[in-house]
Amino acid sequence: MKNYRKEEEFVMDFEKMFESYGYEKIRLNTFEKYDTYFANKDIINENNILKIMNPKGSLYVLRPDMTLPVVKYFSEQESQSGKYYYSDSVFRSDLNGLEFSERKQIGIEYLGGENILSDVEVLDLAIQALEKVDKNYILCISNTIFIKEIVNSATEVENEKKCILEYLYRRSSNLEKYLESINVEKGISNKLLRLNKLFGSFEKVKETLYEIAITDKQINILKDLETILRALGKKYPQENIEIDFSISVALQYYNGLIFKGYISDIKKPILSGGRYDKLVTRFGKDTSALGFCLEIDNYFESIKRERTKIDYLLLYSSLENGFEALEKAREYRKYGKTVRVLSEDKSESAEELKEKYSMIQYF
Repeated sequence: MKNYRKEEEFVMDFEKMFESYGYEKIRLNTFEKYDTYFANKDIINENNILKIMNPKGSLYVLRPDMTLPVVKYFSEQESQSGKYYYSDSVFRSDLNGLEFSERKQIGIEYLGGENILSDVEVLDLAIQALEKVDKNYILCISNTIFIKEIVNSATEVENEKKCILEYLYRRSSNLEKYLESINVEKGISNKLLRLNKLFGSFEKVKETLYEIAITDKQINILKDLETILRALGKKYPQENIEIDFSISVALQYYNGLIFKGYISDIKKPILSGGRYDKLVTRFGKDTSALGFCLEIDNYFESIKRERTKIDYLLLYSSLENGFEALEKAREYRKYGKTVRVLSEDKSESAEELKEKYSMIQYF
């Protein structure tokens, strides 16, 4: 059982924060036309999609994520920029397609942001979101373009590129043997092996990153990242922000900056996001796009449900006494007390009742 009251307060707190930055709440249909996802099946895992057919034979899906429908909505607007936030559910099936689940998310999408300032704003909000959940947080940052530039220099074979990326995402110790097996040039192989072990604050790994970089594009990425982290470092502890190139994302539409947030006692990331300019381009607008979502369920599943506070428990032994208990309950409620009326023969044992309720009256 969830702590629903705490969840409502939690969501409202985030909504106020997003609105203070000028984000507008967006509500979208739970059902989306299947054609929207079919047209983008190369970047979205179709196995996770729950399909539903209406009585006329048209195929729909229960949305598996919020970003794509938000982008679709944005593409239909005349404006070239939009700042949206949502608090809604996504629906996904397991790998076998036999079971599905509903997951609650709250997040933001910043479309059409100007230059590096939009990156700073979104990461700033991501850190504030993590801080609201747990002061003991870690935000891990990576960049898909930086990684792929090195991987592309290692081989031209697409399957080999995918394998190298998988080894990097798992921080696998078998990467070296694999690079040898496909005859990757020694200099590039060493860079990939150094990247595979890289983790820590930007200041700690900066020198290594610049040594690993091969292209001008990578150098510019590092310079931008340094600018972003310098801005964030004025507000937040540097030790809470880590560079981690093992980050992978389930949805393939992310390009460039990606990040995940973790808090203590929860192994799964509670927050994830990144840049997805190419997805917006598919819907006819050439603009920047960046966002993140907070997995509310990942957090609340780790918290024990707190019971609603009950001031008085009134137990009755007969129907006549029950009416007397109801009258007494009305009297208590006039003074703002919470009261539960229960038949004595249907209640728990006296010992169990004493543990749960501080005030018990018998009628």
